[in-house]
Amino acid sequence: MSHDSIVAKLRITPVGPFHAMLETITLVDRGNQWLVKVVARERFGDGTATQRLAIPVEESVVRNHLALLKGATVPAYPCSPMTLDGEEIELTVHGEGSSLTLQWWTIVPTGAEVVGEFVQWLRGVVKQGVQNGLNSTAGE
Repeated sequence: MSHDSIVAKLRITPVGPFHAMLETITLVDRGNQWLVKVVARERFGDGTATQRLAIPVEESVVRNHLALLKGATVPAYPCSPMTLDGEEIELTVHGEGSSLTLQWWTIVPTGAEVVGEFVQWLRGVVKQGVQNGLNSTAGE
């Protein structure tokens, strides 16, 4: 059995009058395989629904995105414009001997565009996985 090493964890919480959902997207290194794992929880009425998904990703693609993050700079005092409805986004990246968490509301903070591009890539992997009909957690 392989051990999952979490490289990045993205939490997305849409906020508005109609949604009560939490989505967690995790980039995992299994040693011989890279996965993007998704857990989506939606509350409605008296109940909740949870969906899980694991999407394999090519190592070269992951390494390219991680290289961009390694070269990025993020302002120590980030500013993100406020909007009414939107999403609370929190990304934690586990680097070499350290971790960085950046949280913002809907629009990525000025100066952290590379982080925003990484988030969009993760979300794109999930969207493509759903479109390809993946509907359960692989390898679990």
